[in-house]
Amino acid sequence: MKDDPRVNNIFFNNASIADYLSDYADALKKAINTIDVIELENAFRLLSEYSLSNNDILTIGNGGSHAIADHLSCDFSKGTFINDNKRLKVIPLGSLASLHSAAANDFGHENAFAQQIKFLGSRQSLLIAISSSGNSQNIIKATKHHQSNGGRCIALTGFDGGALKEMADISLHVDSNNYGIVEDSHQSIIHILAQYIYLD
Repeated sequence: MKDDPRVNNIFFNNASIADYLSDYADALKKAINTIDVIELENAFRLLSEYSLSNNDILTIGNGGSHAIADHLSCDFSKGTFINDNKRLKVIPLGSLASLHSAAANDFGHENAFAQQIKFLGSRQSLLIAISSSGNSQNIIKATKHHQSNGGRCIALTGFDGGALKEMADISLHVDSNNYGIVEDSHQSIIHILAQYIYLD
């Protein structure tokens, strides 16, 4: 059995809930400010291309990152929609429950996302891969498969970024060692991009 990933968490001052809130808020601001603005601009430009291309965007993640990938599909599809000529088509692969469970059962959990990309993706698809550690094997395998077929990938990572940070075409890395801070920062990235695309 794998270790509980919370062993990697750096926690804050728990003398009181007020102290924890203060430290958490400070850490969140600091983490968001570590995002590379050039990479954020690159992500915006690539997503802007996709808003005009009618090609699919596939999102993947585990646990909290899966929830962010699912939330992303709403904010990018509905939140950026202007008209039929400017829209983002987003498919959150983990939320296709029957297909995802069938792929995991038949090909193994580590290959489930890669198989779904084989079923639904193309070299024109954009993959948005979200992994706090950057080392989730099902995310790594899916990204490798997608890129090996000419597809591009935007990655959202935390901690040291892991393998995913290095693999991605565009890396939106959050320098934090707390899962909550990383996930809150990733959600902020999603909101920033969606709102900026809508206003563009």
